Amino acid sequence: MTRNFIIAEYSVSQKCFHVHDVKSMLTHNIENMIGEGDSDYLPIGIFETEIQAHDYIESVREQMKKYGSGTWVNDLLKNIFK
Repeated sequence: MTRNFIIAEYSVSQKCFHVHDVKSMLTHNIENMIGEGDSDYLPIGIFETEIQAHDYIESVREQMKKYGSGTWVNDLLKNIFK
């Protein structure tokens, strides 16, 4: 049995975040691929728990408020891939 990780996603068009498990994300993406849905949510993090995903999203929100939409991205990526 494989672990079902939690995915944090961001929608550029809606400017909002979403959290769900890998199975739900893949199902949703396949539905979009075959034309049964319309979404631009992009995965921005993979976590073991929903709490970790929500904490991460909160830190991203804080950075977006503080720095706008671009200047903080390199620092964020450095922290993700330590």
